[in-house]
Amino acid sequence: MTCVISVILDSRADKLMNVEVKSQKFIWNFKIFLSYDKLFYIIVCHCLLLYGAFLAFESYLYSILFNKFGVDKTTAGSMVSIPYWLSLSAPLFSIFVGRFGRRLYGLAATCIMAIISAVILVAFPSSMSTLSLYIPLVSFGIFLGFMAAYLFPTFPFLSPPSKLRTCFGIGYAVKNMGVSGFGYLGGFVLGDDSDNCNAFILFFMGIFFIAFLISIYAYVVDRQAGGNINSITPKREFEITKEEEKRSISES
Repeated sequence: MTCVISVILDSRADKLMNVEVKSQKFIWNFKIFLSYDKLFYIIVCHCLLLYGAFLAFESYLYSILFNKFGVDKTTAGSMVSIPYWLSLSAPLFSIFVGRFGRRLYGLAATCIMAIISAVILVAFPSSMSTLSLYIPLVSFGIFLGFMAAYLFPTFPFLSPPSKLRTCFGIGYAVKNMGVSGFGYLGGFVLGDDSDNCNAFILFFMGIFFIAFLISIYAYVVDRQAGGNINSITPKREFEITKEEEKRSISES
């Protein structure tokens, strides 16, 4: 039903916005992958290291709560859903992002939040109370909400509208690759021994730390390119092109 409603609203969108629809034939080829700049693929790496790694980590979180902290199966099953419930606040975080911008700072902050959450899980002893375990889970939920507000919504600023479909397709494909790949590696690290719980958490904490380093590199690359993505009000690529054309006309 939601797909049907989306099709109806989409068909009316151009008329409501007074946009002239022009039929354009889109020819896809592998050269489109080379048309994206370096910063785009840096952000795609975050889809792998943040989204992919977290979803893989979340799939084993039940085992961590049960084996390391002795949480009963029923309670552990309900606790693993906490990050997802808190991620429903992503629209509120999106308002914050739209108001203050600084998207690359935000990605770095989400990496730090994930690292802190993992550190808490490692530092907590096995005798820790169940109530205290809500602290890292809530932190992971805030991390997931901010990541949803910062990561994929950055793509429209890195791609022209004609290539945006491929842009999101690459992002989601890489994210799914991370879920499957890190899920396999995480299961290998965790194994059947409950003593490997800390090694499992440290493994994913290392992934989040690599994502943090990539965030710093993304800031450097963006700053060299003019700092558009990390600005308070970033502009889309076609908007920048139009401004450059107007500037060149006025100068001539």
